[in-house]
Amino acid sequence: MSTTSNMLYTLEKLKQRIKTIENLRYRDQIELNPFWVLEDHEKEIHPAIPQSSLWEKKSIGYKWSGYDTYLWIKYDEIHLPKTFQNKKVLAYFDFGKHVGDGNNEGFESLAFLNHLPYQAIDANHQELFIPKDFYHKPITLAFRLWSGLTGGHGNKPVHHEVKTSFLCWLDEDVDDLYYTSLAIWETIEVLKMNDPNHEHISQLTELLDRSYLLIDWNLEYQNNQLFYQSLADANNHLNSGLSLYDKKSSINVFCIGHTHIDVAWLWQLKHTREKVIRSFSTVQRLMEMYPEYKFMHTTPQIYENLKLDDPAIYQFIKEQVKKGNWEIEGSMWVEADCNLTSGESLVRQILYGKNFFKKEFGVDTKVLWLPDVFGYSWALPQILKLSEIQTFMTTKISWNEVNQIPHDTFMWKGIDGSEILTHFLTTPWKYQAKDNFYSGYNAILAPFTIDGAWRKYQDKDLNQDILISYGFGDGGGGVTREMLEMRRRMDRIPGLPNVKTTTINEYFDKLHQTVKQKNHLLSKWDGELYFEYHRGTYTTQAKVKKFNRMLECLYRQVELLSVNAYLIASNSFIYPKTSLDIGWKKMMTNQFHDIIPGSSITEVYEDAHRDYEKAYSIGKKALEDASNQLIEQSNHDLTVYNDASWMRSDIVFVPTKSMLSFYDNKLKIQSQKINDGYLIFVRDIQPLSFKQLTMKEENELTKTTVFKYSDLSLKTPYYQVLFDSSFRIESLFDIENDRFVSVEGHKMNELQIFEDKPLTYDAWNIDIFYQEKKTTVDKLVSSEVIENGPVVFILKNIYEYQDSIISQQIIFYANQRRIDFNTHVDWHAKKQMLKVAFPVNIRTTKATYDIQFGNVERPNHWNTSWDWAKFEVVGHQWADLSEGNYGVSLLNDSKYGYDIKENVMRLTLLRSTTYPDPKADIGEHDFIYSLYPHHGTWKEANTQHHAWNVNQPLIPVFGKTNESDCSLFKFNMDSIVVDAIKKAEHDDSIILRFHEYKGNRGKLEIESDYTILSYQEVNLLENELSAWINHHVIKTTINPYEIKTFKIKMKK
Repeated sequence: MSTTSNMLYTLEKLKQRIKTIENLRYRDQIELNPFWVLEDHEKEIHPAIPQSSLWEKKSIGYKWSGYDTYLWIKYDEIHLPKTFQNKKVLAYFDFGKHVGDGNNEGFESLAFLNHLPYQAIDANHQELFIPKDFYHKPITLAFRLWSGLTGGHGNKPVHHEVKTSFLCWLDEDVDDLYYTSLAIWETIEVLKMNDPNHEHISQLTELLDRSYLLIDWNLEYQNNQLFYQSLADANNHLNSGLSLYDKKSSINVFCIGHTHIDVAWLWQLKHTREKVIRSFSTVQRLMEMYPEYKFMHTTPQIYENLKLDDPAIYQFIKEQVKKGNWEIEGSMWVEADCNLTSGESLVRQILYGKNFFKKEFGVDTKVLWLPDVFGYSWALPQILKLSEIQTFMTTKISWNEVNQIPHDTFMWKGIDGSEILTHFLTTPWKYQAKDNFYSGYNAILAPFTIDGAWRKYQDKDLNQDILISYGFGDGGGGVTREMLEMRRRMDRIPGLPNVKTTTINEYFDKLHQTVKQKNHLLSKWDGELYFEYHRGTYTTQAKVKKFNRMLECLYRQVELLSVNAYLIASNSFIYPKTSLDIGWKKMMTNQFHDIIPGSSITEVYEDAHRDYEKAYSIGKKALEDASNQLIEQSNHDLTVYNDASWMRSDIVFVPTKSMLSFYDNKLKIQSQKINDGYLIFVRDIQPLSFKQLTMKEENELTKTTVFKYSDLSLKTPYYQVLFDSSFRIESLFDIENDRFVSVEGHKMNELQIFEDKPLTYDAWNIDIFYQEKKTTVDKLVSSEVIENGPVVFILKNIYEYQDSIISQQIIFYANQRRIDFNTHVDWHAKKQMLKVAFPVNIRTTKATYDIQFGNVERPNHWNTSWDWAKFEVVGHQWADLSEGNYGVSLLNDSKYGYDIKENVMRLTLLRSTTYPDPKADIGEHDFIYSLYPHHGTWKEANTQHHAWNVNQPLIPVFGKTNESDCSLFKFNMDSIVVDAIKKAEHDDSIILRFHEYKGNRGKLEIESDYTILSYQEVNLLENELSAWINHHVIKTTINPYEIKTFKIKMKK
């Protein structure tokens, strides 16, 4: 760019001129004033315009406010002037406060044209074009306005003002001049930022300047016709000059319209249903105006509600899907969290999602589209491959705090060796620093975005085609007319990549072809995609996480027992698929990536708890119905069910006030009377089977114990334990293995409090500096031995911390090595985090964590920046530190945040964030964590089995069964976990799904004490992978961490 141009402030002048003509596009403005308003107190989802005598007349400047408040505004009997008849007529509205870009806060409204829903009017969509067939008739415009919420800043009213409403016609020459000028000016700015000597800077600046010199600004307020003619002349000169450039670029930016609509976040599920209607109605209007416009949206849950709420828009979508304008993709029921959600739940997310899209739209989705989730399980590649998904897309991982994943297009290798083509969007945040590798998924189509997305892309040698999803999002809104106009122009401007429209499948089909041709340049990532941010989401909103874990376990049991009942009593028992589907959908909806992580407002969790209660009621009734088919009432019998795929010996709690003794084949069972029942130790229950016990009344209790306790010292059959004065474990000696589990000078089961004030994203983040300030919970209120008998020893301790009470029962067992810490917390802290710490006498450089369909090893040290970043990680039911011949596992029933470094095992129990939910985690909590010291490694010691016992206790039912000791399925390998036994989706076959979890390979045989007639291997969608085999034993091979699913026909 020349020195003369700089001295003359050419670009500054042009920027001002472009801003001036922005409003000149709207010709012959007629103010729409007054208007009528009516408060809407019903808050129904998508109501019609109300018929009421309470409408009030108001004028421009009218102020309205509220928190989750609705207001109707109506303009009656609008007649277009005759001078508008051959023009492009629009109405323009500004109704309220604008906050941010993506309808996260601020007003939103749905416009009704002559009483029919028409489009959204919000901060980013203020034009409403009148269809030509309305030009000769009276027009009524009505708007249902929503005040919005305050995004977790308390229930404060949001204040709005009706600032503007007018009717006009659009001068298409000036509109064209405005957008073309804006696109060129912004391109020049981008080129200057990247290369001040770029050849196109001076060319484009000169073209734009010479065009604007043709505008006779002296006539702006004098001769309207001649002034607008000079604007048209400038536009012709600009477009003629631009057409002379031969744009040559080998880079293609493919664009798909999109609006990210969080199922819930700073708003509730009910608000999302209205956001969807507003956003999708806007898509409809824009598609009528721009035939090249392609739009994509995920989330079957959203479409299912839309089908009920607005059948007309739903039908429009189905028509556009057939035409190829509206793309159905994404695959999951909701865009689910992939850290906390179990493996089987992830399978169901895709199964329900793909089945819905296939049934409703005839579309078989091929992409998992998860732009905004907070981490990516190593199990995902295998899940996707077995669900007929070819490509995985995300972008949130670009928010990593420290380390950047070194590729944006690569093969991601999963826990079992499955590979999935993975692609990251590289769209920059608007005006972000050049060295910032953050990317987004709500692109604004502008030269900065187009240029920046290519510059940020790390695999330029492999691929010259990148993808942008554009449109305002999070709270919906979507694409604007400006974005569509800018795309048309950017595709013509030299110095920028080519800018094309696409569909997701067109883009990824092309990408697959590209990487196939350049496979030698395609990189591979083998391991989890750990997100170095939002680590607090493993813990925040603990009750939601506990409910989810409980329901995942419950629904597995329900399906399994329902299959049992179906096989045994097929004439009288109906498998409860309809009700289970309702429960699964409620569970899956709340696995959305802003609900289960704990990052939503108070009202979202009130809704979630109601959903969970409903799902729980459905599950419990189905469990009772199945049990009633399998177990006959009897006053002298007790049936215990083992839902695990291995033989099991464990404690059973029997609720009863009677004095009883228990027998297994006439052999008396060890039992211990406690306040509200008995604890009995039941041995050797066959896998997936019932065990029949008998009960006899007793006149007196026999009091015996195997535990010796005095003066802070306890001896159990397995351990010598020494407590300190606050009843933390000062010393833990393993008698059987003749070694200390504890570390001298360090306390075990130490409850630790940390100041928890992250820099940003309160509910989401834990920042590493939290470790600088630690307080221990040591104010002991009371301690007492509440049980000491032949089965258990229980020590109850109560602590105070500020306004919070922690009550804990430490349980030692006579017949197993596990030590349980049953904990009740009445939590009232703010901005503080509760952890429990177990320093252990183990030497190893890595820890192992339970994840979906397997486990992952992570560093037990701080060697590299990648290790530092993993200062808080996610695990499911257990984590372990093992040497060659000894180890310690830390188990839990509802926690996910682990912190294991330098042989200190810590579990994060509670947080107390204040944004966006100021009430987060305040109140009462019940949870269990357990310590399991063991001989050998976690594999040899079967840590998985002991974690299962904590999460899925043996099920006792009063009554007797004829199915005692009959295993539904038995496996000849000890490293198999059964994930699901259910009825098939589309026929009467039985689905058996399991995975290998120890990293073993071998020949597997599966038998049943019922009769297997035939079987075939299927994928996670229950589509066949092999032919049917007629045999009573299932024979297959299994690889390390492999998921297998079989469809089985069984004799009923």
